[in-house]
Amino acid sequence: ITLQQPDVDKLLAEDESEEAMFKPRRFGVILRCDKDFFENATIIETKTDRIYRLAVEVPEAQALVFYSERFRLPKNGKLFLYNDDRSRVLGAFSSFNNHELHTFATEYLEGERIIFEYVEPLDQSEKAELEIVEINNNDVLTTDSGNGVNDVINGVDDNFFNS
Repeated sequence: ITLQQPDVDKLLAEDESEEAMFKPRRFGVILRCDKDFFENATIIETKTDRIYRLAVEVPEAQALVFYSERFRLPKNGKLFLYNDDRSRVLGAFSSFNNHELHTFATEYLEGERIIFEYVEPLDQSEKAELEIVEINNNDVLTTDSGNGVNDVINGVDDNFFNS
C-alpha cells in the first residue's frame, strides 16, 4: 500500500502564517489509510504457522507511526513491524497489547516503508483483527527558527534530536 506524500509547500505556508504562532508545533502529518490488514496481506504458510505480510509506504518519509482503531490479537498470535532494511523491529506484540477500546499505536520506525508481519499458528481458531487506520508521516516536522514561527522541515536535523 502506497500513501501519497503530503503537500510540503502547503504545510510550509500554513506554518508560516500568523495563526501558526498560536498553534502547537506540527509533530507529523496524519495520513488516512483505512485498510484491513488481512484483506491486503500476502500469506505464507510454513509447517507450523501462517504468516501475513503487508508493506505500507510513504515515499520520501523519514519515519512512520502506525495507528489502529480495530486491534485485537488472540493468545498465540504475534505481530511484528519493521523498516525496510530491518534495522529496527518492533514487537512481538501479542494479546498482552490488547486494549478494551481495541486501539493501538506504535513508536516511530525510521524509513519510508513499514512492513507488518503477523504470525499465527496453523491450529489457531481465534482470528486477529488489525485495521491500519492512520499512518503518521514524520517527514514533516517543525522546528523553531528563533523568530517565533514554526518552520516545516523535510527530514530531521541534528538540532531536532538535541533539543
